[in-house]
Amino acid sequence: QPNKDFASFIIYNLNGVAVMEKSSSSNLIEFDISSVPNGIYFMRLTGKNKSFVTRIVINK
Repeated sequence: QPNKDFASFIIYNLNGVAVMEKSSSSNLIEFDISSVPNGIYFMRLTGKNKSFVTRIVINK
């Protein structure tokens, strides 16, 4: 069964704990970070046959 999701992301804190996950069937993912505390995180983006991790800073 093919995966219908176009892309997904997971935000991890520095301890490797997932603090937010979201998937989308379009090429646009919007998310509300109001519940995520300020800090440094890693975000894994996965789409079709590719995946990469980037560092993000949340500073509200």
